[in-house]
Amino acid sequence: MPQPSVLLIDPDRSSASFLRHMLERAGYDVQWAPTGKEGLIAAWRDLPEAIVMEMDLPDLSGQELVRKLRDNPRTQRTLLVALTELSTPEVAKACLEAGLDEFIIKQTDAIDMLLRFLARRQAGRKAHPDSTAPIRPGRLLAVLAAKGGVGASSLALNLTSHLAQIRSGRPILVADLVLPMGSLAEITAADPHEPVDVVSLTQTDPGALTPEMLRGSLPTPKGWGFHLLPGSENPRQAASLREEGLAPLLQSLRSCFQIVTVDLGHTFSRLSLLVLSQADVILLVFTPEPVAATLVRRTMEYLDGEGIPAQRVFLLANRPYGVESLSGDGLEKALGMPIAAGLPNLGSNMTLCNNLHAPLHLRFPEETSTHSLRHIAEKLLQRMDPAEIENPRRGGGLP
Repeated sequence: MPQPSVLLIDPDRSSASFLRHMLERAGYDVQWAPTGKEGLIAAWRDLPEAIVMEMDLPDLSGQELVRKLRDNPRTQRTLLVALTELSTPEVAKACLEAGLDEFIIKQTDAIDMLLRFLARRQAGRKAHPDSTAPIRPGRLLAVLAAKGGVGASSLALNLTSHLAQIRSGRPILVADLVLPMGSLAEITAADPHEPVDVVSLTQTDPGALTPEMLRGSLPTPKGWGFHLLPGSENPRQAASLREEGLAPLLQSLRSCFQIVTVDLGHTFSRLSLLVLSQADVILLVFTPEPVAATLVRRTMEYLDGEGIPAQRVFLLANRPYGVESLSGDGLEKALGMPIAAGLPNLGSNMTLCNNLHAPLHLRFPEETSTHSLRHIAEKLLQRMDPAEIENPRRGGGLP
């Protein structure tokens, strides 16, 4: 079988030389171009299977280069990956909207992330014959509430706890990015070994965000089955969050954990849009009532305007309290789209479990709601990686 071909576009000769060595060592046939225009010529002449590019180029902007590649039939479907020094949320989001398949920042774990991503996209191809071949990056599940008070944070925790059961022994994380103040540490009674939270990690040198550091410092709340990245303790601390540190942090988390659930609450910002643009699945939680249906439609319109396809959204109707609700065809008609799953009113059980700092399945293992959450978690897992899921109950897929 011929070696898969990669075109590397990078103006830094030493960086390109090192990356070329690592890619060739992993089994790729690599060509190099130092400028955007030379990269376009090589791409349209040689038709590589993947193009890895720096976004900070001397002659073209990264977004312009991506658009030119996507607009040409010869490279319209070519795998495009940014491997770049640029790390602001605006740059990452703009590049992904322009048509990139993956955005990777040049930091300690960048080569590993790149090789994992390329390996996953070489489906059915033995591109890495040795036993040390890296696996693919972790999947990103974003949890978004259509409005406040719909139980999205509790669902983020409980569904991820089920994912941890299904993928027993795999490193899984929940990150609290609800600003200006998070709540997941309080709900889970997380006890960090040291004062590490999402704000402090955005202020940390990306080179220090190693798997050993992250797994060693992030708490594992008792009974939940996953690591937790606590959110901001208060609005004053949230103001210290470094926006340019979020993209490197997300990359490091995905290189360390095989599933990363990010609770975003119900607000939109440049930070939440960065997460949403990179998410494999967006769990949009709402209550089945007319006002919420209107908010869901507006949210979907907004996501579409930001270049985030509706296929990534998983609509979950939740009844955290007694509401005069829509159901069945009436709900889907009001939404203008099908819902993926629904939960009955859990009554006081979820509130009780939150007060006891325990997942629902530990306190009420035989309840219908517990089985419903398990089923929804399996559906989310299938959405996150349908090609690799064999049977979630047997633990297949998601290496």
